[in-house]
Amino acid sequence: MKKKYTLIYGIAAAGILLAAAGVAGFVLRSNPDDGAAASARTDFHRGDDLETGSSATSADALEKYAEAGNADERIAVLNSRISDKKLLELVYKALEDPSDDVRFAAAQQLDKFEANAVIPAISKALVDRNEEVRMLAVFALGEADVPETAKLLAKGVGDDSEDVRRAVFSIAFSKDTATREAVIEQAVASQYQDVKESLIDLAVDTPSHGTVETLMRALRDGDEDLKKGIFATFEIFFSEEFKTSDDARKWWAKNRDRFNEELVEK
Repeated sequence: MKKKYTLIYGIAAAGILLAAAGVAGFVLRSNPDDGAAASARTDFHRGDDLETGSSATSADALEKYAEAGNADERIAVLNSRISDKKLLELVYKALEDPSDDVRFAAAQQLDKFEANAVIPAISKALVDRNEEVRMLAVFALGEADVPETAKLLAKGVGDDSEDVRRAVFSIAFSKDTATREAVIEQAVASQYQDVKESLIDLAVDTPSHGTVETLMRALRDGDEDLKKGIFATFEIFFSEEFKTSDDARKWWAKNRDRFNEELVEK
């Protein structure tokens, strides 16, 4: 049994590392810090009247942002030296900007803050029309541990970008059981095949009554590959092989009280 756990977890861990490398590469490739935008920021950053030896006032930053003639100048304002509290106000406003590059630049600022303090901004970025902005929002959730985190990550499971969905699962592995269960519950109803595959990996790493109950409901899905993955997960949890969904449900109804919340036999 221990060998089987080691093999499954080894495969899952390798998959997580590859996925994380992939999404990190995606963000690096998507960075708009080049060309005219970089030049504009160089001219603006710590060099104009926003920077006079101390942090700019919120009014100064917002005024400069409103007066900026193009997206490059608005990005430059975002990258000026502004105190965290005042920068957050500007970031939230910039997340409504019509320019994808400006909203991306705003989302890049999120990791400068304590994640729990910027949940409203993360939530806003998570529904942005640009997948690069949504990706950064998912990464920002990596450090969050407030109740809203589970809901926001679960929402990301339904994103129409596969890269964003994979990022959601890579972050979910670092979260507590309740957050993982929320992601698993959302994933079982997904139309995306990659989500169903990631669902099994996360479920194997989340032994709990909640996980089992969700997987039992997922057995109603007509996807045979998903059923096989669920049966394999149950075999890891309970050292029991199931041939049909009815067999699994009947066994669990009879034996659930034998196991504590972490599925350790009492």
